[in-house]
Amino acid sequence: MSGKWRLAVEGLGRIEHADAEIRPLTLLIGENNSGKSYFATLLWGLVAAGWELPSPEGPELSACEAWAKANLPPAEPRFDRALTEDEAAMFQRLFDASLDAGKDALIERLFRSKKIKARSLRFQNIEQPADLSWATINDKSSGYGLRRSPRWDMSESIYWGIDEEYARRMTMNQLRNDRVFGEGSRAGLVDRDSDRFSPGDPVFIPASRTGYMHLYREVVRRRFEARQAEAANGDSALTMPAFHFLDFIAFGASADDKSHEDACAILESALTGHIELSSGRGANEVYYAMDGLADRLSMPLSSALVSELAPLLLVLRGASPLRLLVLEEPESHLHPKLQRAVARAIVRLVRKGVYVVVTTHSSTFCQQLNNFIKLGSLPLDARGGAQSRLHYEEADYLLADEVAGHSFEIREDGKTHVAELKRTERGIVMPPFNRELAKLSEEALYLQSLLGETES
Repeated sequence: MSGKWRLAVEGLGRIEHADAEIRPLTLLIGENNSGKSYFATLLWGLVAAGWELPSPEGPELSACEAWAKANLPPAEPRFDRALTEDEAAMFQRLFDASLDAGKDALIERLFRSKKIKARSLRFQNIEQPADLSWATINDKSSGYGLRRSPRWDMSESIYWGIDEEYARRMTMNQLRNDRVFGEGSRAGLVDRDSDRFSPGDPVFIPASRTGYMHLYREVVRRRFEARQAEAANGDSALTMPAFHFLDFIAFGASADDKSHEDACAILESALTGHIELSSGRGANEVYYAMDGLADRLSMPLSSALVSELAPLLLVLRGASPLRLLVLEEPESHLHPKLQRAVARAIVRLVRKGVYVVVTTHSSTFCQQLNNFIKLGSLPLDARGGAQSRLHYEEADYLLADEVAGHSFEIREDGKTHVAELKRTERGIVMPPFNRELAKLSEEALYLQSLLGETES
C-alpha cells in the first residue's frame, strides 16, 4: 500500500455515516458497540479483496478501454509515466463502479452474513497519482501479458494467453487497482482463496486474542473442509478476517522475516521471554520461553499477557511483506507500562512504511502515541536530545501528518456518526476520553467534599 485514502460508508450496522481518512497510523476511538470493528473489518476487506472486484460493463469501462487502446498498443507496449489527474479520476470512477456493483457480495463475504448491508460505500486514494511502469508483452510462444517495473521489486511476468483484447483489459484493471491501492497492489489474477493467508496479505488481529490463541488449532479442521460450516440461518461462526487470522497462525506464520526485529525486541523485553514457533506436520505450535525457565509453555499455560502479545510477534516475523495491520484493542489485559511498549512498537512499524489501523479504548495508549507526535514535532537537534533524555531511540517518533484519529459517537437515535478528531503538533485531541476523565475527576472532587463534610 501507499497513499492516503478516504473510506466513506453509510448504513453499515449501526454506523449511520462515516467519512474517514486513512493515514499510516489511523486510530478508531469510541465506546463499545459503536461500530469500530465493523469499520475496521470493511477496510481490511477492501485491501484484502477489493482488487478482485470485476469491472462491470458501462460507460466507466468503455472510457478506460478506449484509453487502453490508445495508450497500450502492441507496437508501443510500454507505459512508464504518472497518470494525469484526469486519467487517475477515470480509473477511480471505474473502481467506484466496480464497488457499486460488488459491495453487497463483498460485505456478505466479509461478515459471513446476509444480514449486514451498507447503503453506500466509497474507497478513494486521495493522493496525487504515482508513477506507473508497465510493459505489455507479445510473446509468440506464451501470448500477450504484462510485466511490472523492477523498481517496485515486482518484476514478475504475468501471461494472459493469446487474446490481445483480454490482455489489454486485464492490464487496464491492474492500472485501476494501482491507482486505488498504490504501489505493490496485487496483480488481480492470482487464483487463490483470499479467505486463507497468503504472503503480502493485510493482517487483521482481532480482540479477544487469548481465546484465539487457545483455540486456533480448530482451524485445522476447517482448513480441509470445502467451506466453513454454516448455521441454519446462513451465518457462519467466523468473519472472513477472523478466519484469515486463524489460518495465518495455524499455517502461515513463520520466523523468517527479520525486518521488524526492533519492534519485536521491544515487545519481548516486556514479555521477559520470547515466542517460539514449531512448524512441520499439521498446524503450527506456539510456545512461550520465559527467561530463566528451561521448559517452554504452551499458550493455554501462559498468562494473558503472553497470549495477547504472541499474535503480534508472530505477524511481525511471519507476515512478509507486511503492508497493512489492523489491530483491535492493543491495550487488552496489559498494564499501562506494557501499553506504552506496544505503542512504541507500532511507531516502529509506521517508520518502516507499514500502515497500522488501531481500535482502542485506552487513554494511556493514545497519550503515549501523542507523546511520539510531540517528539516528531520538535526540530531534529531538540528531538534527539529529548529522545535521549526519555530513553528512546532515533526511530521513536511520529509526524502529525502520519496520524489520523476518528471518533465513533453513538447519538440519541442509537446510530453512530464518525467524526475526524482534530490533529495538531501536540497530538490528536480526544474528546471521548477527555469527557470521561473530566466526569471522573468531578465525581472524585464531589465525593472528597462529602468526606470532608462528614469529618468536620
